[in-house]
Amino acid sequence: MGYEYRLTFAGADPAKTRHAIGQLPGVEHADARDAGAAAALARPMPDAVMWCTADGLSFCANTSEGLRCLGTVIARLTSTFGTVEVAELE
Repeated sequence: MGYEYRLTFAGADPAKTRHAIGQLPGVEHADARDAGAAAALARPMPDAVMWCTADGLSFCANTSEGLRCLGTVIARLTSTFGTVEVAELE
């Protein structure tokens, strides 16, 4: 079973978002995806993957361990951008 979340926040500059995510422990370097205006950058982690979008971040986890990474991601983004809105996608 997979979990997918959409995180949005004010001032979601993709470059600033990539920098904030790149500071997370356990995040491996990944190549940028060619997503045009969305400026996506996939960030693989054990059990989870996330990518930058034009207005925030998408986060997918396939395990409960990957889902626990979401809390760390939210904390990092909150310290960088302030309020982070989280929506679970179905």
